[in-house]
Amino acid sequence: MKPHSQTELRRVALLLALATILVSPLPASSTPQAGHGKGKSTGSGCPGGLDVSRSGQPSVPLAIAVGVFTGQRKGLIAPDEIILSTRLRNAAWTTFYRQLSAPGVTDYIRGPETIPTVHVGDIINVTAGGSALGYRALATALSAGSMVVAPVVTFGARGTATVVGFATLQTTTIKGRGNPKYLDATVLSLDLDPCFIRP
Repeated sequence: MKPHSQTELRRVALLLALATILVSPLPASSTPQAGHGKGKSTGSGCPGGLDVSRSGQPSVPLAIAVGVFTGQRKGLIAPDEIILSTRLRNAAWTTFYRQLSAPGVTDYIRGPETIPTVHVGDIINVTAGGSALGYRALATALSAGSMVVAPVVTFGARGTATVVGFATLQTTTIKGRGNPKYLDATVLSLDLDPCFIRP
């Protein structure tokens, strides 16, 4: 029997975890959805609406679907591991308020200090969920152990999403080549609008 390297064993474990996520059923949830429009969200399923006074400073142009944290989408592995994957379609690339483009995403990955401050309720431009657009550039720009802040969103129509919070992640693995492409990370903190926090 041939010994396996730690990297090979980690890769097999990650693929098994991803396969488990893909075949596991989603729980039913009654989480409200935010309203969508240009600029600020004008409504939500929340009594009183979203708390638009909350803001964050993203460091990556990757928007995470709030359903990952509420149980409506796959990707969260207890207690705090998250997999954002082209196969799971649980995240999208964003240029925030600028017109969506591949060079815009790459510019933000290479120059995260240029990413604007974002507020809960803001409408941002996003790719389709599952887009592979920025994974290769992200894998080149970040190493394992990097800490990043990403907006958490509800996806709207026509390439838009409403910001409902922020997640701070510590990267474990970023696979920018092959299929599926993914970001595997540990959730260090999660700041969601109270409307999306389970009682």
